Amino acid sequence: MTRDELTERVTDLFPPLAEVKPWDWAETDVGEPVVMIEAYCTFTGTDTGAIDLTAPIPNTTKIGVWRIDTTGHYVLMGLMDDPVVTAAAEQAKNS
Repeated sequence: MTRDELTERVTDLFPPLAEVKPWDWAETDVGEPVVMIEAYCTFTGTDTGAIDLTAPIPNTTKIGVWRIDTTGHYVLMGLMDDPVVTAAAEQAKNS
C-alpha cells in the first residue's frame, strides 16, 4: 500500500481525520506506510489492502491494535500495556 492509498482508506473510514494536521509519516521495516495522527493513533497500510489501527483504549492503561480489512470489518488483534502511561505512573510514584 502506498501513502496515497493509506490516506484514502483512512479518510474514507474516518472522514473527520482529513481535517487534522499534521500527519506524521514513517515506514515499517518492510516498507509499509505508517501515519501518526495528533500523536494519538497510528495507521499502518499492509500489502493486502488492510490497515492496522493502533490507539489507546480509553480509561485503561492499554493500547489496542485493530485490523480493518478492505470491506471495513475490523478485528481486535491484540492489547498491550501503554509504555507512556506506565512510565508516567512510575515517574509520579517516584516523585
